[in-house]
Amino acid sequence: MGRVIRFAWLLLVAFFGGILLLPGTVEAHPEDIVPRGHIAYDLLGSIAADKALPNASLADFQRGDRLYTRREMAQFILTLRSESIAERHRTALRLLQSEFVAELSLLAPGKRFPEPRLGTELSYTAFGKLRGLTDPSAGTITLRGSAVAPVGRDGFVVLSAGNYRDEWNDGLLFGNRTGYPAIETAYFRLNGRAVDVSVGKMPLRWGPGFTGGLTFSDEAPTIPQVRLEKSFRLWGWLGKQLGPLYFSQFYGQFFEEDIPTAPASTRGTRRHLSGRRIETVGTRSRWQVSIGEAFKSTRLPDPIFSQVLPYFLYQNDWIDNRDVTYFRLLPFLVSDPQTDAAWINYVADITTSYRVDSRGTMLYASLMLDDVKSPDFISFDRPTPRKIGQQYGVYLPNLGGVNRYGMRLEYTNTDVETYRTIAEPGDWYWNGTPLGHPAGTNADVFLGRLDAQITAQLKLAVEGTVRRRHKTNPEAEGRNAHRYALFATYAPTANTFAGLRIEQQTVTLPGASTNRRTRFELNAGIGF
Repeated sequence: MGRVIRFAWLLLVAFFGGILLLPGTVEAHPEDIVPRGHIAYDLLGSIAADKALPNASLADFQRGDRLYTRREMAQFILTLRSESIAERHRTALRLLQSEFVAELSLLAPGKRFPEPRLGTELSYTAFGKLRGLTDPSAGTITLRGSAVAPVGRDGFVVLSAGNYRDEWNDGLLFGNRTGYPAIETAYFRLNGRAVDVSVGKMPLRWGPGFTGGLTFSDEAPTIPQVRLEKSFRLWGWLGKQLGPLYFSQFYGQFFEEDIPTAPASTRGTRRHLSGRRIETVGTRSRWQVSIGEAFKSTRLPDPIFSQVLPYFLYQNDWIDNRDVTYFRLLPFLVSDPQTDAAWINYVADITTSYRVDSRGTMLYASLMLDDVKSPDFISFDRPTPRKIGQQYGVYLPNLGGVNRYGMRLEYTNTDVETYRTIAEPGDWYWNGTPLGHPAGTNADVFLGRLDAQITAQLKLAVEGTVRRRHKTNPEAEGRNAHRYALFATYAPTANTFAGLRIEQQTVTLPGASTNRRTRFELNAGIGF
């Protein structure tokens, strides 16, 4: 296992080193999807409901099926009419500016954003949707409320609660999800001079994938965590080549049911989850590159080493395998060795995107390394199967150059054992819900989506998603399924809308009959 992990890390280094050789300066635009349930949807929806966001309304942010990239969120912020913003939105605006500071600097380089007056103002939002003729398990009423309160000059307390997850549970396509709490977002954020710190429950999603991120997605409940974020530049030639960089790291915990049959080193209910990521966030190039690594474990023998050492080294640090060269050179690292690697699951992540033209057309690709197949010359008697995830897509937000149509095409693949490891408590799941892509292991997922603005008030979206088992042998996990959906939203005023949702799902489990469901929904929403 250690040899495989080191080989995977070498692939990461080689890939990043290759990027340095690209002509021009490797600086780029963060294109991550903003997670479902992120506070930005609530705050911008409330501001739009007050008619302070041109050409947008509450429906654009609370219809549910429409997700935005971080760049698109920053574009909304830039178009705000500051003079029209109500007093109760001033704290919200400042939080949005601090949350998307890298993207705002990208879209408006050199621009200084005036700080809204900040005293004791409380920014708050409320949203409700009445739903009819739909799946009763999703409920007939969706409610959501959010609040942002200032703490001193540079701190914020953020809270959001509601049952919106019930409505957007994918059900048959990717499997029913359970365990979403009413309060999913509750954290404190401090924007410091050296580093930004957030503590609390926050959604997680890495990457530009619309169907979900490979390493982290927003399918699982939000995770209590401590998150550090910092924008910086490297010195010298390397710094000039890379431009501004953005680093983020988090450590979190959650709890699962104990599994009595698991190895002793994996017993218990506590799970440790940690990830770190570095991204290019410059302004002069069309490229964006990020590299990340993460682990889930049932033990944390030395929390200092776990957050300082590269995670792949940390995994080997606690495995009793003294024949590894760096253990002989640095024996102090092995302070509490474990007998095997069953207690920890390490993954790595590479994502790159390329902005094709001035219309914002974007190509993107992600590679998640859970394990790579051992080459014959190092596998010896312990061959390791390939366990990776891949995602490729194209996003055309301004199809035809008329600002009325957008299209996204995406393909995601996971191997037969991706997200699975040698002991079930280490699997990349939370009580059966994937921490990574919602399709889970052994999947080929195809997505096509077309968005159309018919008038300023009427907007349509057509979406199709197909999931196929990557391997069809009887022992392989997975399902065949598809979902086709039509979404229509009409907003007669800035703070109200009526919606239509028609969705047909079909799923076939191995050895089971086909299950079909058609969802026809009419809804009406209002918020402030």
